[in-house]
Amino acid sequence: NFDVIIIGGFDWSKLLVEHRYKILKKLYDGTGLIYIAPPKNKELNKLFSKGTLNKEILNGIPWEKLTAFKDKNPEDIIQTGLFGKGRWVTLSYPTNSTNQSLTPWLRSSLSRTWEYEYYQSLLGKAILWAGKKEAKVTIKAGEIKEIDRISLPSKFRITISTLKPQKNIHLQTFFQSLSDSKVILGAENKLNLTKGKSALDVYLPLLAAGRYMGNLVLKDAGKRTITWFSFPFSVSSELKISQ
Repeated sequence: NFDVIIIGGFDWSKLLVEHRYKILKKLYDGTGLIYIAPPKNKELNKLFSKGTLNKEILNGIPWEKLTAFKDKNPEDIIQTGLFGKGRWVTLSYPTNSTNQSLTPWLRSSLSRTWEYEYYQSLLGKAILWAGKKEAKVTIKAGEIKEIDRISLPSKFRITISTLKPQKNIHLQTFFQSLSDSKVILGAENKLNLTKGKSALDVYLPLLAAGRYMGNLVLKDAGKRTITWFSFPFSVSSELKISQ
């Protein structure tokens, strides 16, 4: 018994009718379904006809920085819905056949390798929601767009919301350079969260001028990931070295 069934870039009509029935029966009985690049098909059109966007899936996804989604609204790519007791998610982006059937196909992927992690992040959020395993804790970072390097190191504020008290929670921060994909580790904080919202100031280390992706990862006492949040920002400097 699976929590979620994932179909990536595969033609639904090529499955035998008895296999299609079994998948739909499992969905109806409570198994989640993720369909990536779903084809036009009468059965699927009926199943996915009343989809909406559940915005929980988007929390912490740096949508505006992902080139596969350029000039596209989330509703154009992501649809969610219910069928019986099961949840389904469609991710409507082109894939690279069976070689890369879960994430978008990027012609420029060699120059933007950092993006791959965040397409996987979107898929991960979708899987957790479809499997009814979504986190009961959420993270939100304040507006951080551009930081003057002269002000570093500094701190930025985040908000953590939880439905119940949580003890021995670990918050790990790291920052990824978008020019060379280098990862700079930040501080790790040990937290005891009260029910509701908690504000926390997070350390931002000294960074070179450039574009970055900030990443916040919450883990439980056993260091298992609870949820995560990513956000883009840049560090500017008037000082430059020329040859």
